[in-house]
This record gives sequence, structure tokens and C-alpha cells, in this order.
Amino acid sequence: MDFARGRVRPAYSLDASSGIDLYRKENKALTLEVQISNLTKHLNVINFDSLFSGTAIGAPRSFEMRLKAGF
Repeated sequence: MDFARGRVRPAYSLDASSGIDLYRKENKALTLEVQISNLTKHLNVINFDSLFSGTAIGAPRSFEMRLKAGF
């Protein structure tokens, strides 16, 4: 919290994602995608300064993997 400004400090999030084609032939494809959000596991406090909103906490570290098939 930055008490001089009366607001929270700016938040950041370090994310990474990658993908690879496991199989591709003519119009058929199999793709693997991986995404990691908030790698640093930094606690993000989001301040909405309005009448109907309050302070929220940003999403924690999360991992997502997708296997996509196209035909």
C-alpha cells in the first residue's frame, strides 16, 4: 500500500505459455498447449475505486494444459 498516494502499488504478473504440434498431416492436427499464470506467485491486490466495488485479490499461480485435435 502506498499511503502517500492513498492507493495500492501497481501489480504485475509473469506468465509463460508454449505449444507444440504433436501430429500434423493434411487437414488433421494434434496440438499440445501449456500455460502457467503468475509464475512468481506474487500477491496482486487490485483496487477498484468506485461506489459499487472494493478491493480484490488477483489470481494465484495456475497451470493449464490443452490438447487440441483438428480434423
